[in-house]
Amino acid sequence: MAQLLLIADQKGGYTVSDRATYLTNMDKIKSKILVQGDPLLLNIYHAIEVNPAKFPGVINDAAARALSNSW
Repeated sequence: MAQLLLIADQKGGYTVSDRATYLTNMDKIKSKILVQGDPLLLNIYHAIEVNPAKFPGVINDAAARALSNSW
């Protein structure tokens, strides 16, 4: 995503980017945010905990549980 943002900036183009990528790269680009807050742009993420007893190869189930509980 960062490369797309940088290329769009270099070519004077437009792109859709997530806020974290923009904020991380804003010191490298001149482009500004044109649209934000529109419900159509909402990017929802989901986390699903797996049962470590059923999937013994799962690493760090405590961290997965902490992430899931933080939302």
